[in-house]
Amino acid sequence: MIITDFLLISLSSGAGTALIVFLAKDWLAVRIKSAIDREAHIGRAAFDLKRSACLDALQIVDAVFSQFAWEEDGKKLKNTKQELSIAAARMAYNQLALTCKNPRIVELYGRAIGLRAAGDPQLDMTADLIVDLRNAMREELGFGSSLDFDRTKSWIATLPGAT
Repeated sequence: MIITDFLLISLSSGAGTALIVFLAKDWLAVRIKSAIDREAHIGRAAFDLKRSACLDALQIVDAVFSQFAWEEDGKKLKNTKQELSIAAARMAYNQLALTCKNPRIVELYGRAIGLRAAGDPQLDMTADLIVDLRNAMREELGFGSSLDFDRTKSWIATLPGAT
């Protein structure tokens, strides 16, 4: 007996039909669950890449900001400089460009690290830049609306005893 004969005989009986329907539903359910799980995994991996890109970029902005002399109430703050790597800055730029849907994030990152075209005037580097970048990243990552930080205290220049 070949398979088609078996299926015809099975389909002619109620039990056979029920079995085939059960197996088809089970097979379909497994396929659908597998597809949903795969999409969830891809979505989570994409989110993790985007989150990592944002945190890497913020680390570069911190290193750039650490190179500047900051003042508070007219007094220069002691500023602990961080290592700054052009390769890491470029990588962060590329990661943002590849993972973020909103092009404003790449633009804000560029402004926050002082990126400008030849001949353009030097940008005014203020802590506003990092606040705007953080808020754009929050929205990109789905963490809701912007947080209204005290912009005068939005970047840590120094801490007592810090290295």
